[in-house]
Amino acid sequence: MLLEIASSITGSNQEMSDDQLMEIVYRGLKLRRFLIVIDDIWSTEAWDQMQRIFPNDDNRSRILLTTRLKYVADYVSCPDFPPHSKSFLSPDDSWNLFTEKLFKKDQCPPLLVEIGKHIVQQCQGLPLSIVVVAGLLGKMDLTHDNWKKVEENLNSFFGTVSERCQSILSLSYNYLPQYLRACFLYIGGFPEDREINVSKLIRLWIAEQFIKARSNERLEVVAEEYLQELIDRSLILTGKQRANGRIETCKIHDLLRQLCLSAVHTENIVYYMYGDVLVSLLEVIHDQRRVIGLHKHEEKQVYHPTYINDITIQAA
Repeated sequence: MLLEIASSITGSNQEMSDDQLMEIVYRGLKLRRFLIVIDDIWSTEAWDQMQRIFPNDDNRSRILLTTRLKYVADYVSCPDFPPHSKSFLSPDDSWNLFTEKLFKKDQCPPLLVEIGKHIVQQCQGLPLSIVVVAGLLGKMDLTHDNWKKVEENLNSFFGTVSERCQSILSLSYNYLPQYLRACFLYIGGFPEDREINVSKLIRLWIAEQFIKARSNERLEVVAEEYLQELIDRSLILTGKQRANGRIETCKIHDLLRQLCLSAVHTENIVYYMYGDVLVSLLEVIHDQRRVIGLHKHEEKQVYHPTYINDITIQAA
């Protein structure tokens, strides 16, 4: 970022030390009115270092930050400019973003509107997913037949979308403290599009010993703090709330659930098994700590593990 700003000031891409770049940026912006946009900042320490290079001349200059972490947003905000939380896009806003990315200033051909809206609907209002979908569709001829094939094979198509998004979403997991990782991955064991009862989830976390005891605090209270931290990190969504403001249910976006499914293979915490595959895999992981996400398959058969140390999440 420093190099980009310094280059815009000097017109040169010459390599320099960080201290030299900081001085160039500071001197170049001094007494000038500027707007700086910093995308995806991950720590308060990073902000403390960066803000030193921007002069404060009280001339209505602005610095716009984006972050996935609520505590970072709270830290850098001020009373006149509180943090602005972005929600998922509405169907209309989703469609507008999609057409803007794919067609620029042109209109979507009328023959593609109905199919296009159905495809965009699968993004569930997530801007990242919508942008990726627009990019993928932009690589094929914009014909009704091509889009119809995509509509008829949405699972395959959105598998590709998910892969493109994972490299970006995985940053959220990589920056997750160790004590929260097991709790987050555990949520991936619940079925898609399911509102998860928070009381049940907390009991399961505690049973699995994912919650670290603190002096003078009940495990249930600590678990609620863990859940709130996952929400503040934009990894878990709030569902229903009780009259007293406490969270009754939570849920996870499909793309983040896919992130869980890909991460569990390296963490040895959660195993998702379907049908009779469960039996053979249980034999393989007999000596490992595990949580089993147990789902009914098409024949509605349910396989019950025989090991009493397993925690089973059974899909309804």
